[in-house]
Amino acid sequence: MLLCFLGLGIFLGIFGIGVGVGSEVPSILKIAGPVVCSDGQLVTGIETYSWRPGEQVDNINAACMNGVTGELRDVTNQMMLVAGSMYGLIIFILLYGSWVLWAPLRRRRFPSGPQKGAAT
Repeated sequence: MLLCFLGLGIFLGIFGIGVGVGSEVPSILKIAGPVVCSDGQLVTGIETYSWRPGEQVDNINAACMNGVTGELRDVTNQMMLVAGSMYGLIIFILLYGSWVLWAPLRRRRFPSGPQKGAAT
């Protein structure tokens, strides 16, 4: 059961928060900055363009800038993956913690085994 909660938490973290929410609210991905961009400075940018009248597309990019050479290295996907994994671990702790805390109540409400006085 532990591995099921871990898999579910990581899945929800990566795809639900890292990719889904992170594409709408890119500031939540900055938690992964020190891990992904340990050798430089994290630079984020939003590129807005319109390919059809009345529609607008925002491209969110993240890059590591080397402090010495100024070279940029794209880390957008790595940020989504690492931030999603971090948030996934938080989801796992919440899921498993609620499962463990709910277990005594579950046993009291739904006892297993034969009941006293029940016909066999």
